Order: sequence, then C-alpha cells, then structure tokens
Amino acid sequence: MADLQAREPLIFELSKPGRGAVTQYPPRVSGAADVPEHLRRAVPPALPEVSELQVVRHFTRLFRR
Repeated sequence: MADLQAREPLIFELSKPGRGAVTQYPPRVSGAADVPEHLRRAVPPALPEVSELQVVRHFTRLFRR
C-alpha cells in the first residue's frame, strides 16, 4: 500500500532523447497520400522517448492502481 502512495513519474518525465523501440511506433501506411493535405500533421506528435520495457512497466503500474 505504501508504494501506491508514492508519486508515479509521468511517462514524459522518464523520457530521454534518442530512446525508443521500433515496435512501439505504428507502421508507415502506404496509403497516407490518400489523407487530404489539410488533415495531415505539420509536425510529428510529441511522444515520450522511452524504451519498450519502460512503457510496459509504466502501464502495468497504472493498471494495478
């Protein structure tokens, strides 16, 4: 119970530039050109750069809460 009271760091606080796992990211879609220009992202989404193991541990801790 004591560890549930401890502050859980945000996944963005665990982020370090250059970290990541290829399997976390969605595959490139070949039909992306079918998306109208006005609906496409101008910049990539701001996602945390964490390892796959950190993602699993983070969401496991959240699930247990």
